[in-house]
Amino acid sequence: MANTPNYNWETPDDTDLVKNGALAIRTLADEIDATVYANVASNSFTKLARVSFSSQSVQAFESIFTTSYGSYLIVIENLYSSSSTAALNMRVKYGTTAQTSGYDLGNINTDINGSSVTATNNPNDAQWQIARRSGENDTYKMGSGWFIISRIGTGATSYPAINGQYTGTSGTNRVFNNVGGEQRTGQTYDGFDLAGSAGTITGTVAIYGMSA
Repeated sequence: MANTPNYNWETPDDTDLVKNGALAIRTLADEIDATVYANVASNSFTKLARVSFSSQSVQAFESIFTTSYGSYLIVIENLYSSSSTAALNMRVKYGTTAQTSGYDLGNINTDINGSSVTATNNPNDAQWQIARRSGENDTYKMGSGWFIISRIGTGATSYPAINGQYTGTSGTNRVFNNVGGEQRTGQTYDGFDLAGSAGTITGTVAIYGMSA
């Protein structure tokens, strides 16, 4: 039986009987199907949750991080704060308890309308400030962004790392945030909180598991 050069799928020989063609096609199709399925499963995103919330002082996402994935993608589809100048903060959790210390974060803020770029360094903080402005309740001013959290969900003591971007508007100030940091307090983290530095937040957030 002949085989393909890359995945070694079986194909009919030139001397095989025509009457065996159906079996040969099924065999080849099954092998292709299995290979594609395995490749997609090992290099893909799995949607774990998509949550819409309104007027929350703290929005909790619990029992999200498990041993099933290597990293997680958090997509903030839209979000705004009842306080126009509120920052957006994130804390990781173990069970229902939020970690309140040990956050290191570097944040580069680009204020387009203010024509300024600000780099901030927040060592050993009480949370990650992932955006200097959460966004406002306006079609063109709502905040949105994405963040990847890794080194988490191992089922054991871990020290999570975060990287990502967020765009939020306050008044005429459109602020782009590029952030990177880590949590230096080891715990078996399995969730996170989002909260504004003032007021309440409203929005939609989706969370995806990234196959290891």
